[in-house]
Formats: sequence, structure tokens, C-alpha cells
Amino acid sequence: MRGEHQPQPGDRDLGLALAVLRVARGWTQGKLAQESSVRASSISDYEGGKTSPELDSLRRLLKAMDYGFAELELAEQFLSALRLRRSCPMEDVAPAAGTDPVADQVAELAQQVGGAVHRLTDAIAYLVRDRGAVGPPERPRTPAATPSAADRDQAPALWERLKAYPFAVQVGLVRETPEFHSWALAELLCNESDTVVPHQPAQAIELARLAIEIAERVPGSSPWRSAMVAYCWAHLGNARRVHGTLPAADEAFQHAEAAWQEGKTSGLAPDLLDLFRLFDLKSSLRSDQRRMGEALELLDQAAQADPGQKRRGLLLLKKAQVLEAMGELERAIATLFEAEPWITPEEPRLYLCLRQNLVDFLSKVQQFEEAAALLPEARAIIQQSANDIDYLRLRWVEARILAGMGQTEDAIALFNRVRAAFARRGIAFDTALISLELATIHARLGNTEAVKSLARHMAPIFQAQAVPREALAALALFRQAAEREMVSLGMAEQLVSYLRRAQFDPDLKFEATKSSG
Repeated sequence: MRGEHQPQPGDRDLGLALAVLRVARGWTQGKLAQESSVRASSISDYEGGKTSPELDSLRRLLKAMDYGFAELELAEQFLSALRLRRSCPMEDVAPAAGTDPVADQVAELAQQVGGAVHRLTDAIAYLVRDRGAVGPPERPRTPAATPSAADRDQAPALWERLKAYPFAVQVGLVRETPEFHSWALAELLCNESDTVVPHQPAQAIELARLAIEIAERVPGSSPWRSAMVAYCWAHLGNARRVHGTLPAADEAFQHAEAAWQEGKTSGLAPDLLDLFRLFDLKSSLRSDQRRMGEALELLDQAAQADPGQKRRGLLLLKKAQVLEAMGELERAIATLFEAEPWITPEEPRLYLCLRQNLVDFLSKVQQFEEAAALLPEARAIIQQSANDIDYLRLRWVEARILAGMGQTEDAIALFNRVRAAFARRGIAFDTALISLELATIHARLGNTEAVKSLARHMAPIFQAQAVPREALAALALFRQAAEREMVSLGMAEQLVSYLRRAQFDPDLKFEATKSSG
């Protein structure tokens, strides 16, 4: 139903708090529906915990009752405290008598509440008239106008308060409560978005959207606020990119660029943010859009915006990957060697990517001895990571090295094992590439029946998988040639080269040369 979403475990007592606030006004659900233009059935679902209201519905309910989001938060805090009092021994949670009047009141209610709802509603009605009556023992301070690194100390406590609420309440609290207008909280939310985006891009989008709401309200100078807004929009763009909505991602980066330019015209922002991320994240979008030249330029801009070179290794690694997508493997290898001093085993994932990519790229340009020398270290790192896909990819590279160094029989055996493992996992594109690399070996040996068998076994796998249309057409051409026993070594090698580029550009067309057929 529009305007509603299924409640999440973190929604806490939202529905009960709404019910208590309504009863404290002396209203029925029908009265609240009439005053707020929200259907009574929806209100019943909210209060019963069946669904949670979106921001617009929640705002209308609160406005009708003359409450704000701050009062809603206080009501939820009070109810949570009451639940704690009822579920824990009183001596474990209660301060000394008389030292905390609100705690004394909660303790008394914990003993009396039973079915006496009016006691709860009377208490809530009293407490929301005095906003300072309920809250954590030490509420975070309202952010200062001059940002400093010390502000980061407050951010986790602010996020702890916000994250238990549904998104609609989070947005309302941020908009109405100045203490949430913390640049460090916005930064923390961007970091959280980065953390969850590979596996939960929808949640990463919400985190970045909330960060934008905060960034637009941070105190301080105009250039600082503009830099914060740009930083948060860039993270929203990245989350949308991973989510697969590239036009929306592009729009987000346009907002980031506009905010960044506005801030630059007014002066430089304080050196607290990793502003290189504005360009780094946008380069990932341009890579996904297959605008590789722009991606390289953005990575160069990112390096310039990182004067302390804190992330030089990461940026060089990404640059090498863009160069690989462009088919410039020699430049990619040189870039990886440039990155070596900046990436250490203390960053295990980056270090693994560096070593694995070096072995892979060197083998693809037929520098087999150099690749073989790096293979044992890469194998040791991958075995520690316990990632079977990484391990399979390295075994694939090892088979290529064996073939290049003349150990043909061992290479064919290893290619077959790796090919079968990728096929079992339904990873069709990689299965195609492995099959074709294996076909080049058989074509070189003149084993036409083996080439034909490989072509026949590829067809059912790719028909069931989401292989790009152009790649399917190229594979069909290969199969036709194999059936006519007209696959040359040149054609097989050309098709391998094509598929390596097509994995980065699904619309790339295969154009077989005359000499390849």
C-alpha cells in the first residue's frame, strides 16, 4: 500500500507511541483520521505494528495532534524505559531514590501499569510538555559552528539514537532537531553506506539520503556546508550505481558537482573530509557507463584531491582496472607496479587484488615466467581469504601460465577442472572464456574434435544464463565454425580477446577478420 512499508525490527515502539499520543489527546482513531486525512484503517495498522507510516503520513498524524518528531522520540524513549523497568530487576536499573524524578516515575508506573492505560497517557502528556524531562543521561550537544575532528566523538551516540527508528522518523527527527545537524554524523552515515552497499544497496541509499538531510543543515560556513552536501550526494550516487539505477546515479553526481562548485567559489572547506571520494566514486559510475576516458581523468582528479596520499594505492589499483577494461594491459601492469609501495598486507583485500591482478595481467600479455614467479604468494594470500571464487580465478591463471610455459597436458587438465567448477556455479561468461582459452590450445594442437566438443557443450549453458546478446552472437559464430571444422588458432585467439573486452562492454560487437576464419 502506498505510503506504508512493512515494519522492521528496529521500528521499536513507534506504533505504541502514536497510540499513546493519540489517547493523551483524548482522541479516537476516527477523530485522528478525520483531522489528519489518514485513513482510520491505516492508523489502526500503524498502532498495531502491522505497518509503519512513511514520512508524509507520519507528519500529518503528528501535525494533527500538535506534536513534533521530538515529542514522538520522547514518547518512544519513555516507553522503552518503561519496558526496561518491567523486564529487569529494579535494583539493577534504578538510581538512588530522589536522584532521578523521571526514573522514579517510570519505576512507579512499572509496578502499577497493568491495564491502566490512562496512567501511561497522562505521563506521556505531561512529559512531552517538558521536552527536557526524558532522554539519555548525557544528550549530545548541538554541533558547534566551527567543525573539528572532535565532533566525530559525538557521532556514534547520535547514530545510536537514530538508527532504531524507521527511515521516516529518522528524517523527521533530523529536520526538526538541531543536535542531529552534525557533519560528523553525516560522514558516519556515508561510511555506513559504503560498508553495506555491496550487499544491501537499498539500505545504502537510505543512509546516504539521511546524510544529505543532515549535511544541508550543518552549522558553519557556506563552503563547508557545500562540501558536506557534495560529499553526501556522491555517496548517494554510488549507492544508486550499485543498485543498478545509473540515470539516478548520474543525477546524484550532478547535485554533488553543483554543490562542490558552489563551495569552491566561496573558499576552501576545512581539511576534515576525504574529498577525493567525490571523484573516486564518480569514476566508478563512468566505468559502469563504459566512459573509460572520463573514469581515468576522474581518478587523476581524485589523486590531486588527496594531498596526503592516504588512498594512493586504492586509486592506482582502480586506475589499473580501468586500463584493463580499455584493453591497455601493458599500462595496467605498470600502474600496478606503481601501486605496490602503497598497498600492504595490512589492507588484505586491496593486497589480494594487487597480487592477483598482477599475475593475471602478466599472464595475459604472455609474460609467463614473471607471472609464475608471483604465483606462490598470490596463492598463499587467497588460501587465507577462504574465498573459493578468488581461488578458482587464480587456478584459471595458473592453467594459462602452464600452457604458456609448454606444460600443455597439465594445462588442459587444470583448464577442464576450473571450467567445470565455473559451469556448476552458473557463471556463464567466465565459463565461455575458459572454454575458448582451452579451445586455443586444442586448435594449436590440431584437435578439431576437441574444439567441436567444447563448442557444443557451451550452447546449453549460455542459453540458460544472462550472457549479453553480442557475446552470444560471437559464441554462435564460433560454434558454427567448429561444426564445419573451420576454427583456426587465429579465430579462437581473436574471440578470447573479444570476450575479455566484452565483459566490460556488453554492447561491443565481434567482428571476425578474414584471416581468422
